[in-house]
Amino acid sequence: MKKFLFIFIFNIFLFADILNQNNLNVLRALDINEDFLYYKPLKEKYDEYYYRKKRYFINILENGYDILPIIRKSILKSNIPSPLISVAMAESYFTLNAKSHKKATGLWQFMPSTAKKFGLKIDEYVDERRDPIESTKAAIEYLKYLHKFFGKWYLAVMAYNAGEARVVEAVVRAKVDKLCNSLGKECKKNKKIKEYRKIIRDYQREGRKKFLPLYKLYKKLDYIQIDLEDLLRFQKGLKRQYLPKETRDYILKVLALSFLFSNDEFLKYSNSYILN
Repeated sequence: MKKFLFIFIFNIFLFADILNQNNLNVLRALDINEDFLYYKPLKEKYDEYYYRKKRYFINILENGYDILPIIRKSILKSNIPSPLISVAMAESYFTLNAKSHKKATGLWQFMPSTAKKFGLKIDEYVDERRDPIESTKAAIEYLKYLHKFFGKWYLAVMAYNAGEARVVEAVVRAKVDKLCNSLGKECKKNKKIKEYRKIIRDYQREGRKKFLPLYKLYKKLDYIQIDLEDLLRFQKGLKRQYLPKETRDYILKVLALSFLFSNDEFLKYSNSYILN
């Protein structure tokens, strides 16, 4: 009993700076279990930004003086969760001309094919990925599409980074592993588990050609509940984790930035317009 009490008090002390209603609201808005506030890597990411890179992120916010109101107004008008503002910051740090080595461009870092799919014009004269109003409209529609596909906002955010197929694979693998654990020693002999894992392997080897069976399995396993921490769990000995490291870092970055956006103590160091 004493040991349990000590651990409880220690955790409260360790996580005290992020245990508040604003941050709980961020998690709820993105369909994340409230217990995720105690996820140590999230705390470490938040501490990195708040304590070691505070001035850096304040400068980014101040550089986004003209862009932030546009994004915020569009997001509030569309009735999607306000923490999704952090997706734009995580993608481009509010830089309209940001460009990745994969040819993603603009405020929301659209790839050409995705940009055109969601109505952005790209030709030799114009690239609407660099237009803060049009690209934000397209990003909102893309995020809505991803949310409709997955049913949870945090999965939509990760799919924005990794793509739908990669997140479907991650969810399927996590659910099959959870099902396997529930069977205990019988797992290795279970025909269904063997069938499910073959579907996963086939997809990993052949990609798009074998996505349909994977997607059908994704729908079939809908009854198994997993959370974000399940998807971020590191699997020893496996080169291919549930999600790429970039995506695991990405969701933590979006959450940590959302916590900063809702922290008046952080924002007071910047110009007052950000608090408005």
